[in-house]
Amino acid sequence: MSSSSLIHALTLSVADASVPDGELLARYSRTGDGAAFELLVRRHAELVWRVCRSELPRDRHSAEDAFQIAFVVLARKAGSVRGPALAGYLFRVARHAALRVRKRVGPVAEFTADIGIEPAEPDGSSMAVVEEVERLPDKFRLPVLLCYFEDCTHAEAASRLGWAVGTVASRLARAKDRLRIRLTHRGLALPAVLAGVGVPTMAVRAAAAMATTPSAVPAGISELSREVMMAMANTKAKWIGGGVLTALFLTGGLGLIALTAGPGPEKPKPAAKPSSKESNKTDDAELKTLQGTWRVTKIENNLGVAKAKEIEPMRWEIVGSTVTYIHRPDAKQRDKSRIALDGTKSPKRITQTALTGPKDEPGLKFEGIYEVKGDKLRICFGEEGKEFPTEFKV
Repeated sequence: MSSSSLIHALTLSVADASVPDGELLARYSRTGDGAAFELLVRRHAELVWRVCRSELPRDRHSAEDAFQIAFVVLARKAGSVRGPALAGYLFRVARHAALRVRKRVGPVAEFTADIGIEPAEPDGSSMAVVEEVERLPDKFRLPVLLCYFEDCTHAEAASRLGWAVGTVASRLARAKDRLRIRLTHRGLALPAVLAGVGVPTMAVRAAAAMATTPSAVPAGISELSREVMMAMANTKAKWIGGGVLTALFLTGGLGLIALTAGPGPEKPKPAAKPSSKESNKTDDAELKTLQGTWRVTKIENNLGVAKAKEIEPMRWEIVGSTVTYIHRPDAKQRDKSRIALDGTKSPKRITQTALTGPKDEPGLKFEGIYEVKGDKLRICFGEEGKEFPTEFKV
C-alpha cells in the first residue's frame, strides 16, 4: 500500500461508524473533508443503490449514473441536510435521480445472457416496494430505510435517529403492517427484497471522487444533478404555494417576491382580526396590515426574474393568519399555508407552514423576511431548514 493510500485508510478509520451523519456532513460542509464524505457514501451506498436499481433494473450503467448523481446532489446540499434524516433525504434524491435518468435514456432493451449481461436482479416487486416506502411518513419511512435498506440493528437505527430502541421497533412494526396492506392491494406479498444487493465498489469510489472533486464530475452528471435539485425544490414548492413558490424555490436558494395590494389600485379588503392566542399585540398589528388580497407583481430567484405573463394571474388572499394561493382565477385547487410574523426583529420575520399537501407528510416550513411600504409587500424566503435571510437579496 502506498503512503497516500495508507493515510487515506487511516483517515477513514478515524471517521468510523460511531460518528453521526450530522457531524460528517458538518465536517464536509465546513472544510471539504473528503474522508468524511466518503464514509457517508459507504454508509448509505446500499440504500441508494437499491433505489436506483429498482427504477432501472435492466440498465446497470444508468443505475450507476443515478447512484453518482445522488451523492453529487448530497455534496452540493450538505450544508442544509439534517443528519438524523439523511437516509430519508438520500432515498428521495436517489428516486428523483433514477427517474430523471430513466426519462433521459428512454426504454431499455431486454438484456440476454448471450451478450454477457445479467438480467435484472429484482423479482418485479422491488419497484412497488420503493414506491410504497416513499408514501410512508418520515417517522415510519426512516426506520424502514435504516433497518431494511441499510441492514442496521434496532439499536443502531435508534442511535442514528436519536430515538429510543422501543420507538424504532414499534414504528418499524407499524410500517411493515402498512406496507403489507398496500402491497396486498397491488396483488403483491411483502417480499424479502431487503437482503444485500452488492453495491459495485467502483460506483462507490466514483461517487465519492465526483462529489469531493467538482472538476471530476462529467457534464452529463452535473446537468442531471442540477435537474434533480430543481425537481425536488419544485415538489416542495407545490406543497407550499404552487406557482408562486415554485419560482421562489426552484433552485433551492433565496427568492424575492413583490406583491401589490389588490388586483389594481384598490386597498386590501378588511378581514377578521386574528385572535390574541395566535400572536402578541405587536405581531397582531403587523398581521393586520397584511389582510386582504394581494397581486403578485414580481418574482426573482437565482435563475432571474419570472416572466410577467406567468405571474399576472397570481394572487395571495390573507385572512387572519391563513394565506390562500390563487395560481389562476379558474383553478379549482387552492393551496393554503399559515403565516407567523415577528415584527420585533430587524428585518421583520415571516414563517410559512403548509396546511395542504400529502396526507402523510408534516407541513413544510419556510422562513423569510418581509417589509411593507404603502400598498407594496416584499418578502425574501430562504431555503427550508436554513436560518432566516438577513437582507432582501437573491
